[in-house]
Amino acid sequence: LTDARYSRELSELSCSWHGFFDEESFIQSYETCVATKRDGKDCDAFKWTDVKFRQSVSLQSSWRHGQMYFNRVRAIDAANPHFRSSPGIILDATPPLAVERLDLKPISIKNGNFEEAAQLLRNSSEAIISHSDLIQFWNANASIPHWDIQGGRAISVQVGASLAADGESALMLFGRVSQTVATKPKCRYRLQLFASPLPVADPLSAMAGGLVTAPGLRRAFRLYDDDANTSEGGKMHWHRQSEISIQSLSHHTGLAIDLVSLDLIDTKAAASNLSTNPIHVDTVAARDSGYVHASWDLQDEESGISSVHWAVGTHAKAYSACQ
Repeated sequence: LTDARYSRELSELSCSWHGFFDEESFIQSYETCVATKRDGKDCDAFKWTDVKFRQSVSLQSSWRHGQMYFNRVRAIDAANPHFRSSPGIILDATPPLAVERLDLKPISIKNGNFEEAAQLLRNSSEAIISHSDLIQFWNANASIPHWDIQGGRAISVQVGASLAADGESALMLFGRVSQTVATKPKCRYRLQLFASPLPVADPLSAMAGGLVTAPGLRRAFRLYDDDANTSEGGKMHWHRQSEISIQSLSHHTGLAIDLVSLDLIDTKAAASNLSTNPIHVDTVAARDSGYVHASWDLQDEESGISSVHWAVGTHAKAYSACQ
């Protein structure tokens, strides 16, 4: 007589058996029942039921979570019935729990969306600018509040809400900009920004590239015309006052930057009623340099975890546990 060690079904209990044999009077039928005690022949959960010659059965009832049940079978012949009991099955209807969860606490990045002192286009109704427009802005020697220009050229431009990732402005970068932020020792941080090829009518190249650096981080990425408004993120290990640096890979082929944000990653013990996704995604990139690094830590003290299934999709779905 066999059954599963654990089950999460609370409406159905299944078992199967084999090996009963009688050469003299033959087996006339089988009977099965369910008990909550290992010893004895009493059936206090499901009474003896005739199942004819079937050697497997699924019993429908309202079974209790956390209870151990023992399936019992007896083979009926002309003499005495032959009786067997299963090792027992435990019902566990609760999913595994996340051991820890991540909280993101925003850290102030000043003028992260480059709205302050952004330059206005000659014709604000134009959706696309040109390199000549950018040259005109650079000749004005305008600065970018809260950002240091460290080589090359950079200007924040009002490109309109349809092109900007946030607000109406974006940074046009042909060089390097940086900003110093206050961080805590031995903490993890997540940096996220939106990067795009320049929204110009006369691009010099179909490819653009950028480099993000900070203590513990040096991350290069590439962008193509079809990668506009692609989110680029990274994981950081900072141990002091930190300078975030963003630069284009070429001073001739620039790129647009917008909505730079920084979050402190705080790890906490997961609550028993956790409803958020316990999967930790550290880095998401784009195109040929893209990868997804995910981790999780789940536990089930009642029945353990027998398998884990994972997948990558393009739409967010509710988390479902695998037991």
